Amino acid sequence: MEIFEYIRTSFHVIKAFVTQDKLIYIGLGVLGLFILWTILSLVLSHEFKMERLWRKMTKEIEDGKMTKEKYFAFTKYIQKMPTSVQRNWRKYEIKKTGMPSDYITQEDMLDNPIGGGIRKQNRSLMKFAMWSVTIFAFALSLSSMGASEPITAEVFVESAIVPFILFMLFRLNYYIYTAIRQYEYRLAVDDFNEFINFVDSMISIEDIFEGDDDFLQVNSNCFYTSHKTIQNPTQSSREVEPIVFKTESNNEQVEEKKTESKPVELKKEYEFYRTKSGKIELRSRQDFSEALMVVEKLLDEKPKGSKQSDEKSKRVAELMEAMNKYRNKKLK
Repeated sequence: MEIFEYIRTSFHVIKAFVTQDKLIYIGLGVLGLFILWTILSLVLSHEFKMERLWRKMTKEIEDGKMTKEKYFAFTKYIQKMPTSVQRNWRKYEIKKTGMPSDYITQEDMLDNPIGGGIRKQNRSLMKFAMWSVTIFAFALSLSSMGASEPITAEVFVESAIVPFILFMLFRLNYYIYTAIRQYEYRLAVDDFNEFINFVDSMISIEDIFEGDDDFLQVNSNCFYTSHKTIQNPTQSSREVEPIVFKTESNNEQVEEKKTESKPVELKKEYEFYRTKSGKIELRSRQDFSEALMVVEKLLDEKPKGSKQSDEKSKRVAELMEAMNKYRNKKLK
């Protein structure tokens, strides 16, 4: 009961200072906040963010012949795109067939992120805020005008005049926002089609990394791998082609061969080199490959508790940091 009395007292204090003129000024101030909300929503929208990324990515590859360095400068921006786009681009790097447009679609890039989440939630919040402010303004107006006399139809209608005008202004701002957002989406669709057509004409992974697949796998900016491409470590593997690495010191070739009927086992406690600060440091391609396999296995595992989940997240983050450092060192 004390809580209700506190709320009622607060309402009476506010009502004592609010007149119809002050209510109009307060409503206009709230309208200014709605307009600011609208501007920020348009500037920080997913479509606007993607358009900025496409311009940066296009600038990286628009001049001259396509090279490996330009490719990696281009794909570093993919990390800022939706997860489905990152995962599909990783599939493209693994398969090396087809064109970029076969793997990146408008649905993954634009429709899914805004259709089921960001835009819908923002509109719902804006509607809720408009109705809440209007109802509260009507309550203040009614209590102010009908405080010393019985509530009649005339008093009720007069009390609704200011809240109704404010609601119409809020609603007008909302309709302007939705119209601009829809126009922004249509522009983003056109820009996406131009972008993906340009990328198709410039990028062919098969041509760029012909005969140098290992270099792409080690330095890839995308670590999202299709589950179909991850081999189950408990199953035996068929014989595959030897993977050849060249050592930097004497250019000797070292062959690794996986033979039939031998299970591919991930070392649960693979001993990575650690610095004095205790951080993992990858010193060879073998270390990088082992780290990548461990990360893939950890991502496939389902933790059985919060403690195990935290340990898994820390382990993945630690290995990913080491892999990024190794990759950046190789690119220099």
